[in-house]
Amino acid sequence: MHDSLTPSARLFSVKRAAVLASGYVATSAAALLTALPPAAAEPAAKTDYAIVEEIEVTARRRAESIQTVPVAVAAFSTENLEMRSVANIADLASIAPNLYVSSGPSGGSATASFFIRGIGQTDFIPNTDPGVGVYLDGVYIARQTGNVLGILEPERVEVLRGPQGTLFGRNTIGGAINITSKRPTGEFTGKVEMTAGNYDHYAGKAYVEFPLAEDRLAGSVSVLREIQDGYGKRVATGEDMGDKDVWSGRAVLNWKAGEDVTVFFTVDGTSRDDHAFPHHPIGISETDPNIVGLLAYDAFVAAPPPPFGFGLPYLITSPTCPGFPGPVTDCASPYVTPKGYDNQGVGPNVGTLDVWGVSATVDWQIGEVSLRSITAYRDQHDVSGVDYDGGPLPIAEQQTDFKSDQFSQELQLFGKLGERIDWLVGAYYSRETSDIIFDANFLQPIIGPSIQLDSHLKTNSYALFSSVTVGLTDEFSVTGGIRYSKDKKTFTDRPDFLANPLLGGAPSSMYATPGGVPIPLFLPAGTVLSASDSWDNVSPKISAEYQATDNAFFYGAVSWGYKSGSYNGRALVGSAGPTPYEPEKVISYELGAKLDLANKRVRLNMAAFQTDYDNIQTIVLITDGPVVNTPTVNAGEARIRGFEAEVTAVPVEGLRIDGSLGYVDAEYQELNPSDTFPNAQIPFTTDEKFAQTPEWTAALGIQYEFSLGDVGSLTLRGDVNHRSKIHPNVPNVEEVADDALTLFNARVTYTSANELWQVAVFGTNLTDEHYKTFGFVGFGIASGYFGPPRMYGATLTRRF
Repeated sequence: MHDSLTPSARLFSVKRAAVLASGYVATSAAALLTALPPAAAEPAAKTDYAIVEEIEVTARRRAESIQTVPVAVAAFSTENLEMRSVANIADLASIAPNLYVSSGPSGGSATASFFIRGIGQTDFIPNTDPGVGVYLDGVYIARQTGNVLGILEPERVEVLRGPQGTLFGRNTIGGAINITSKRPTGEFTGKVEMTAGNYDHYAGKAYVEFPLAEDRLAGSVSVLREIQDGYGKRVATGEDMGDKDVWSGRAVLNWKAGEDVTVFFTVDGTSRDDHAFPHHPIGISETDPNIVGLLAYDAFVAAPPPPFGFGLPYLITSPTCPGFPGPVTDCASPYVTPKGYDNQGVGPNVGTLDVWGVSATVDWQIGEVSLRSITAYRDQHDVSGVDYDGGPLPIAEQQTDFKSDQFSQELQLFGKLGERIDWLVGAYYSRETSDIIFDANFLQPIIGPSIQLDSHLKTNSYALFSSVTVGLTDEFSVTGGIRYSKDKKTFTDRPDFLANPLLGGAPSSMYATPGGVPIPLFLPAGTVLSASDSWDNVSPKISAEYQATDNAFFYGAVSWGYKSGSYNGRALVGSAGPTPYEPEKVISYELGAKLDLANKRVRLNMAAFQTDYDNIQTIVLITDGPVVNTPTVNAGEARIRGFEAEVTAVPVEGLRIDGSLGYVDAEYQELNPSDTFPNAQIPFTTDEKFAQTPEWTAALGIQYEFSLGDVGSLTLRGDVNHRSKIHPNVPNVEEVADDALTLFNARVTYTSANELWQVAVFGTNLTDEHYKTFGFVGFGIASGYFGPPRMYGATLTRRF
């Protein structure tokens, strides 16, 4: 890749960023430390007042205090998530800084795109790897489809920001979300929850731990059943959108197989039978060359004015439709509305998912050395379909039938050398096979059913990794880590361009010229294309840690990250075979401080970072005569800077305050021409805003517990979260952008004196904001996907 900066200039830029970041962290920390009396740095061993609880995380694949790990990480317990009304990992964006979650790109409600510090992936097809890894008990969840995992009594959920490739592996260049299950201890305990809310929302959840063999074998089972009517409707068909119909379960065995051997076995499964996210058209372009959608609406539709407030015109009001032959005198349409959750679509509206997995984690203490083995298998079948344009004709609609299975094996060997050296070495292997049938109709009234893709992808990944931490003094230590990764992908694709009866049975193409003449295809229907390639990478990490006092920890780190290359998963007209694109790479520089202040009544964690982002995988536009394609290529490089601050305070008994603030300044630095596609046009400039990346994120929660004496206690909690304006994709299109958003949530919980009974009343999006979670732009049509309106309900809990 061409670099416009000389090595010395790049080094100066990096040093300048590091100095600015270090100044921010050090100045903030120093100001807070010096503002406290000396006793605040060293709290008493025992206190008669509330303090912030200790949190243990596994951000470096071993249990450590969150306050002494040199990683920007937020961690949440089950109780903390419940109080904040977080039902699944997609809700984490409301409480973790610089995390954004986009729902709806596949149409199904079980798919989410995670972005951390501006890095992620909007495309959901299996060819394109995510930029943020999701891990369940150390097992990598490879695909975005089906990654919206329910939270069934985890021990904790961690959000790790920045590249985590050295220890967590492939496709974590933006960060990772790590879910750790609760291990049963052998006591008989559990709880049952029943929830009811608006939109006929009903949910039942149960969790039970039980002993099976005294001091040797314990188990737990958790189940969830949830249904809810949709908050959007298909006006023409009466179908729901945004509904829920979920079964989910998880079983765990914790077996002490010997004095030095423990086996942790899990099996989980989820079945969903939902519909697409609520969406509808919100505008049409006057200049888009693919404005055939407008012609189809107005030339092929003769419908009475629809109900429910539709009837606002498209953005076009001209007397003729530009770019089309023949007199088209009506360019207005009754199917666009800027608000609401309903649409007039009649195309695909499905979001079903069946996924299950098993894993076994074996820990074996061999003298002074520990051996850990993580073996896992996962299988899923996902069907999602969406009518992108949301209108009564098949202008832009698709349905995908996706199946995959995944096997992985990881080995870790770790221990200590003396009192000052902690070391870890490991090896990793995974095999994944994916089959996807992709049906798409584009401009069907004009060119007929367009395309069906039947593709198969096989991925084999291998890695070796190591990490060593050396304590140079009691206060100062350094850590070095390295990971070698290799990914091999074999891709087979069969694009079938279906016959068009309007063209005498000739094959349809995906695009048509303004005159309606079909574009000749270079490949006949039924052609099978295949290719295989591999990519490897070395991702090191170095960090320095300084424990200034028992309650003040500082660190600096440089991390390298890598996201695998792949093949374009959608048909490319005129292509002689599957076309590859190269891996993405990042280098991240980070400075952080972790402080426990005011006798541990206040916890403040901060991090400042700069990320150099190369080989950005981007969808581009190719025009070669009449042929138009939209492949993924490596388009260029960017620089991302920002910071995060998280605070927890318990100033008095019963009062808890949680807050966070995140800032991201992401800029494209250079856009490079494609070597694979000489005629490629990157459809945006360096002035565009990053997709799915709000500049600011903030959250504040206040919780207070009142004692009711012998009756019990009452806990009040209010949360507010804010994000600045977002663009769902590049190039930025204002019609699908979403302005700055502030949401308010609240919860009131009564707990009995014996803590066995609990009743909670909750509400989310209390001000009933209407906001977008995703946007689609194509064929001249802009469609928005919309998040839930005001939701409220009550939960009854019985513990035992």
